[in-house]
Amino acid sequence: MVVASMRVGSTRRMHRACTFLPSSSVRRFEERSLVHRVLTTDASARWRRIVLITLGYGAIGLLWTWPLPRFWRSGVIQFGALPIDGGQNLWNLWWTHAALRQGLNPYRSRYLLYPDTVDLFRQTLGLPNAVLVWPVLDIFGPVAAFNVAIWLSFALGGLWVYLLARRVGLTLLPALLAGVIFILSPPHFQPLLSGSLEVATIHWIALYLLTLQLVL
Repeated sequence: MVVASMRVGSTRRMHRACTFLPSSSVRRFEERSLVHRVLTTDASARWRRIVLITLGYGAIGLLWTWPLPRFWRSGVIQFGALPIDGGQNLWNLWWTHAALRQGLNPYRSRYLLYPDTVDLFRQTLGLPNAVLVWPVLDIFGPVAAFNVAIWLSFALGGLWVYLLARRVGLTLLPALLAGVIFILSPPHFQPLLSGSLEVATIHWIALYLLTLQLVL
């Protein structure tokens, strides 16, 4: 009974204290709570939209490269009988991943022209691509990583062009169309068909332009 009385007494004292707060303070508190809820809701809606847009561009990539998604762990796109550029870029992904895991310089290798050391600084090594698909390289290997990098060129390329278009003032639909035009452009598909991964991953260009716009 004593404990119950103390709790009731404290609740009443807190209630009396709250009733003596100035009405302006109460209004400010309510306004701040409302603004916080609005900002949180807007941020969640923006992130949901970004995720949906990314998946939409990625779906376009899956459709445009079909039937590659069926063989994403066993083959890559390569126009012609010999996988020249495709095979070279598979090795690039493998070597970059292996070198970084061993703490080696990926731009120097003894796996070519052994026992000499080859300088790969001018080689189309694709270091950013290997870092981007690192988990896929770890789990599935270079073939799957190659195809995931191609898919990301659609998903991220479209997204970053969309964000750039919105940044410069385009509304929703024109910005979405800008992303579609970018990922379905001939400069994307020609290197894609030839297996030139370092050229087909055009999303890095979009990221550079978006970053430049944000900085400026």
